[in-house]
Amino acid sequence: MKIKIDKLGINGEGVGRLDGKVCFVFGALPDEEVDVSVVEDKKKFCVAKLNSVLKKSVDRVDPPCPYFDRCGGCDLQHISKEKEIAFKSDKVGDTLRKIGKVDVTAGAVVRLNDYGYRNKMVYKVASINGRAKVGMFSRGSHSIVDIHRCLIASENVNIVYAKIKEYIESSGFWGYDFKSKKGDIKYIVIREHSGQVLVTIVATKKVDVKAIFDILHSNGFDVGLSLVISNSDSEIMSGKYIHIAGLSGIKINEFGIEYEIDNRGFLQVNNEIKTELYNAVLSEIDASDTVIDGYSGAGLLSAIMSRKCKKVIGIEINSSSSASAKKLAEKNGIKNLKCITSDIKDCFDDVVKNITECVVVLDPARSGCDSGVIDCLKRDDVHKKVSKIIYISCNPSTLARDIERLKTHYDISSVRPWDMFPKTSHIETLVVMERKQEDVLN
Repeated sequence: MKIKIDKLGINGEGVGRLDGKVCFVFGALPDEEVDVSVVEDKKKFCVAKLNSVLKKSVDRVDPPCPYFDRCGGCDLQHISKEKEIAFKSDKVGDTLRKIGKVDVTAGAVVRLNDYGYRNKMVYKVASINGRAKVGMFSRGSHSIVDIHRCLIASENVNIVYAKIKEYIESSGFWGYDFKSKKGDIKYIVIREHSGQVLVTIVATKKVDVKAIFDILHSNGFDVGLSLVISNSDSEIMSGKYIHIAGLSGIKINEFGIEYEIDNRGFLQVNNEIKTELYNAVLSEIDASDTVIDGYSGAGLLSAIMSRKCKKVIGIEINSSSSASAKKLAEKNGIKNLKCITSDIKDCFDDVVKNITECVVVLDPARSGCDSGVIDCLKRDDVHKKVSKIIYISCNPSTLARDIERLKTHYDISSVRPWDMFPKTSHIETLVVMERKQEDVLN
């Protein structure tokens, strides 16, 4: 069936109309005529497979990755860099206008790299014809694509992956089957930074994988190996964590902060963009500011901000992450950082009670801020103390929802997308909002 593509969807898929329904076609671009086959037919929309491009867009490029048409790791390798950047800028702006109901134009997308940027990758292990096979999930399924190199992963990650893949596939292990729930090894998690490498094997039971450490160590890698015994199909790193050999964590020093992270901890996957993004956050903070860092995680950004401002109060509901933040502050001799283990909406009143004025930093998960947090920031007694909100988001939709709730009390002063994930449809966004004056509210 032939279809004309009108625009790109939020995930970078082509969108057109087929038999009166909205039709989503991965791999198709605006202004193209394509031949498709419907693979999913719903009442109001359908999903189709791209068979061939009958009329090509001027924005189409040849994907450099041989696995692009099958692997689910990337979405946008077939689009020119200029079109990809424009798509991401429009995605942020359009979402803020449609959901947030704010008339704003997103600033220029900050893009520093195209490939080789990911410092962490998760690979899947399946069983094919009775043998373990290591690769990536194919798009939209639990099937495995037998990849030998990932173009968005760093060079060290690729080298380590190749050696582990060779060992796992030749050592008699069983990969994991999501239907039967049987198998030995589910995932291989690799993270690298500054020449240090961490490898975590996620398995259904205790397996002997010490040879992986020996192989990597003998090849000159400064490596740490761990095992996670997991019974969850959704939470990759949940389960019993066992350190096997080598490094217990990666040691990093940036912004004057020394910290250590293992594969259970959160670290932005794009080192270069992360540094520039945090610099942008710092540019919004003055030396005299008191900063409340909601959703502060393991405390890295809190610690970085403490080097510039008067005081930082980090709030984190996860007790393990909060404990890590406290250790981080102690290790770095930071005296002006207070770490609180709590839900931000439950403790915010007590936190701001003795503060005259503050800046609030919000960096929530993809689900965005709890409505109770938004309500608290709008309350008169709190609002008069919050001069600025700095919101970091990896999800334009929930960001726009939260901004729509906040806009009655805070004005947007800037919106800037940061391309943390080139060649995918994902985008990080930094929004700065400033308090409306009292006479405007009354």
